[in-house]
Amino acid sequence: MLSRNNWKEQVRQQEPNKQRFTIKKLTIGVASVLIGFTFMGMSASADDQTTPTTSDPAVTPTKVQSNNTPSAQTAQSGQPVQGGAKGDAKTQTSTPAASPASYVRLNALYSDDSTDSNKYQVSYFPMNFNRPTTDTPVTKAQTPMLPYMMPDGTITGYNLIGDEHGAPFNPPKGLTASVDSKTGEVTVTVAKDVTTDYFEVIVDVEYQDGSSTAWHVPVHIKNYADQYIPAYKDTKVAANSSVNTGSPSFTKDSEAVTDVPGHTYAFKDGTTKMTINDKNSKNPVTVTIDKTSGAITFTAPDDATEYDIPVTVTYEDGSSNTATAKVFVNKSLDPTKVDPTNPEYKEMFKTVTRDIVTTSVSGQQTTEAQSLDFGRTMTIYGNGDPATYGKWEALSADQFASKDITPVDGYTSYYKIGNDGQKVNAAAVPSTSALDKDGNPVDGTTVYVGYDRNNTTPGDDRNHNTNPGDNGNHNTNPGNNNGINNGTQNGNGSKTVNTNVTNNGNGDNSQNNKQALPQTGNTKNDAAVAGLGLAGLLAMLGLGGLKKKRN
Repeated sequence: MLSRNNWKEQVRQQEPNKQRFTIKKLTIGVASVLIGFTFMGMSASADDQTTPTTSDPAVTPTKVQSNNTPSAQTAQSGQPVQGGAKGDAKTQTSTPAASPASYVRLNALYSDDSTDSNKYQVSYFPMNFNRPTTDTPVTKAQTPMLPYMMPDGTITGYNLIGDEHGAPFNPPKGLTASVDSKTGEVTVTVAKDVTTDYFEVIVDVEYQDGSSTAWHVPVHIKNYADQYIPAYKDTKVAANSSVNTGSPSFTKDSEAVTDVPGHTYAFKDGTTKMTINDKNSKNPVTVTIDKTSGAITFTAPDDATEYDIPVTVTYEDGSSNTATAKVFVNKSLDPTKVDPTNPEYKEMFKTVTRDIVTTSVSGQQTTEAQSLDFGRTMTIYGNGDPATYGKWEALSADQFASKDITPVDGYTSYYKIGNDGQKVNAAAVPSTSALDKDGNPVDGTTVYVGYDRNNTTPGDDRNHNTNPGDNGNHNTNPGNNNGINNGTQNGNGSKTVNTNVTNNGNGDNSQNNKQALPQTGNTKNDAAVAGLGLAGLLAMLGLGGLKKKRN
C-alpha cells in the first residue's frame, strides 16, 4: 500500500510490467526454501508459471497477492492487520488464513512489488495486569519482535491508533498507553479505578515504502474477583447450640493475604437473612450474615446434620465471587434418654454377667447369673465421620454383688474363682468390679461354691452303732484312735470278737487277731495283762498252724 502523497509511485505501479519472481530473505531462511525446492522437484524458472500475460486478449492481467492478509477476526486475536498507504484500509479485501505449510510456500515467492509490510512483520505479546488494590498504578512495557534480517531503516515509525482506519487513540478511564516511535516499545499503565477488564492497544507500524501494519496488543486486567479467593473454615457445633462461622479468609495466587480490596457480604439474593435446610432437605433454620465481616450466625436444630450456606462477596470494582460456609451439627446422645432396644444405638449399651455355680451336699448343681448394665454417650457428626463414644458408666452398679452361701450342718462352705481356682472357706461369695484396667465392662469369671464335711471327733470316722446287742460296727477300745471291732453276738450270751487294732501314739503298730473266750469278770492286774498278752501270742501261733493244716 502507498501513501497518498507518493503519486509518482502510484503512476509507476499502474504501468504494465512483466512479472518477475525472486527469493527474498525471510525468517525461515533462503536455504530452507532451496532445500524444499530440491525435494519437491520444483523449478525456480518463471517459465514454469501459468500466470496469464497481457499478450492473451482473453485474459485480464492480475496482480499476485500475498496470502497473509488477516481478517478482522484475526486482528482481534492479536494478529497484525496488513495495510497499504494510510487511508486505504477500507479498500482492503481479506482472504482466508492459509495453513502453516501454504503460508511458508507462498511467502517464499514474493513479486518484486510486494510491500514491506508483507515482508517484514513485527509482533507483540498480550499484556496481563492485576487490578491495583492501592492508589499506585501498575506499569508494564514490551518491545516488538522484529523480523529476521530486516534491513535497517525498513520501519520508519510506530504510533498508536484507535482502529485500523487511523482513528485517534482513545483508551478507557484508568488506562494509559504510549509507544516509542523509533523502537516500538509499548508502555501500558493501569490504575485502581480502571473501568474495563479488557482493552486492545493498536500499534500502527509504518515502513519506508509507505505501507503499514496495524498490530493489536491485548491488555487483560484481572478484576478483584479474579485475584482474591474467599473461603470459610468448616464450623462444628453441638445440636441446640449457637453457631458463629466467623469471617472468611482470602488467598491470592495461592498465598494467604489480608490486604483485600473493599468488599461486602450477602446471600445469593442480595439479602443478609434467609432460611435454609440442611443437606437432607430437613430442619430449616434462619441464618443471618454480617454485611461487613461475613460472619454467619444461627442456632443449630437438634436433629440437623450439615448446612451449606452460599455467600456472595462483592468487591469495590463491581466484581464478585462466592464462597460456601459449611456448618456441621454434632449430636451427642445420652444413654439414659434413648431407647436401648433401638439397633441404631446398640453400641451405647453393654450388659456383663457373672455365674455362681453351687454344688449341694447331695451333688446337685444350680447356677445363678448376676448381670450389670452399662451405658455411654454417642456423638453423631454432621460431616459423616464415624460416631464416637464416651466413657462407660454404670446404669445401676459397677460391681458384681456379694452372694451369701446357704449353710449346711456338719459341713463347711467354700468358693473358688474359676474351675481351677483355690478353695476359700467362706460364708459368702465376695463382690468384684466388672471393669477392666481400662474402664471397660467385662464378664466376670465363674464362681464355684461347694461344701466339705466336718470331722466331729479327732480320729473318729463317725461310723458306729450305739446298740451293743446289734450286729454292728463299734469301737471297743476307747483309748484307740482308729479302731474297728467286728463282733458277732449270739443269743446264748457267748460271742466271738475279731479285733483289728491300730494303736496310734502309745503302743506298737501291730495288728492282733485273737480268738477270745467269754469274759467272766472285769478284774485286771499287771499279771493278768501279761498273761493275756502271752496267751494272745500263743493263740496267734496256734491259729496260724491250724489254718495252715486246714488249708
